[in-house]
Amino acid sequence: YNPDATQDDGSCETCSDGIMNGDETDVDCGGSNCGPCNDGCPSNLVTTLTLRTDNYGGETRWRLKKGGRTIAGGRHYANNTVYTIDFNLPPGDDYKFIIKDSYGDGICCAYGDGYYSLDNGNTNIVTGGDFGNREVTNFCIGEVSGRMANEGEPVIVDTSAEELPTAETSFNDAAFELFPNPATDRINLDLSTLRAVRSARVVTVTGQHLKQIAPADLDRPIDISDLPKGMYLMVVETEKGILNKKFVKE
Repeated sequence: YNPDATQDDGSCETCSDGIMNGDETDVDCGGSNCGPCNDGCPSNLVTTLTLRTDNYGGETRWRLKKGGRTIAGGRHYANNTVYTIDFNLPPGDDYKFIIKDSYGDGICCAYGDGYYSLDNGNTNIVTGGDFGNREVTNFCIGEVSGRMANEGEPVIVDTSAEELPTAETSFNDAAFELFPNPATDRINLDLSTLRAVRSARVVTVTGQHLKQIAPADLDRPIDISDLPKGMYLMVVETEKGILNKKFVKE
């Protein structure tokens, strides 16, 4: 390296100049001096969703899935409003972001200037708005500079207790969804596939009743901040029977 050089001849490897030089295997990564490349997967600790609704924000809903399981989602938005949601996503190659418009005309152009953008650090994963009924994007998250994106406090799960009595067993465990799971302060229920929901409650895995959820609140985020860390069951009663799903409070 010549410190008096005034022009880069390709041998100067800075790892931050936006140029694939020296023995870098990609732009500013790989080779003998720069950090490893992430095979096309963005690797910032935080992934951010920016959403601007159109004139009919109530028609917009989205979900974030990992391995087929919903880990986050949103709906019931105000009109012409910008929302910013951050996710701390563990490394993986099977994330799926789904955004829907119930009327089928997207969130851009026809009835307002809505848009959405999913970004990992300075890397844009997807931007859109003119998508009709729905748009689906698959993406991955790589390792983060020697540490993993999901580092933090360990999740404590109580698996020593017995399951609910047979009277509380599900007739169809896939009939409703709850997210995020694990959850910290709030959890959401998606009961759109069920009819005549009578009640919902949070119980321990031994059947101890902890929290009753009023029918009017089933469509809103449920506060679980007062629950200790551990595993619980969301029990939903319908005219056909009782459903339950496990979730973890962390």
